[in-house]
Amino acid sequence: MGLGYIRVEGGVVVSRQERVYCDVRGSVVDTSSHGNPGDKAPTASGYAYHITESGRFGTGAFSIDVASLKPGTKYYYRARAHNLGGWGYGDELTFTTKGKGIWKRITSYLELDSVEVGFPSGIKFRLKRKS
Repeated sequence: MGLGYIRVEGGVVVSRQERVYCDVRGSVVDTSSHGNPGDKAPTASGYAYHITESGRFGTGAFSIDVASLKPGTKYYYRARAHNLGGWGYGDELTFTTKGKGIWKRITSYLELDSVEVGFPSGIKFRLKRKS
């Protein structure tokens, strides 16, 4: 528990308010949409992937890096947090990853190791396929 206050009148506690910090936050991610999981752990949320960080966090925006996403794919995600009251999830949002890029498709299709690209301005550069 975090900072808070206790109001006492005549030796009797009248009200008590405490600031509760979250101990886990992160997001859940999937390639299909899901309803709000409510007070369920990420593993029971229905989402295929969950990214978590533990600590002591207050309110406010945060960001989490997600790796190994498929190119050209629409993903659905929700921010989530946990505290003494249980799990909470934000609204479901979406993003779409960019495609592999035309040079990757060209080099893969033609089985080339590199492609030289030139522009009318005279600028040229060579793109090499990762081995």
